[in-house]
Amino acid sequence: MVWRYVNNGGYNVKSAYNLIMEKFVDQASLCKEGDWSLIRKIDIPPRVKLFLWRLCYDCLPTKTKLRTRGVECSLMCALCENQIENVFHAFCHLSKE
Repeated sequence: MVWRYVNNGGYNVKSAYNLIMEKFVDQASLCKEGDWSLIRKIDIPPRVKLFLWRLCYDCLPTKTKLRTRGVECSLMCALCENQIENVFHAFCHLSKE
């Protein structure tokens, strides 16, 4: 079997990733303002870096995000029950109450 997406015909994960990104992912939707590559340079545990990256790119499983992925759930925050749960509410607004 020959993998036609690399010059030598051999499969590798990087070539598959590049193919998926090129053919199936809207690159414009991935762009966020700011230089989030700085997160990689911070001297903190990898799990904290991952959390910060997910926070910055709005990839945390808030109720709003879960609903967009087809999960049936209430959008209201379980802690305050006053507002819709999203990243901003969970990490900025809720902490002030």
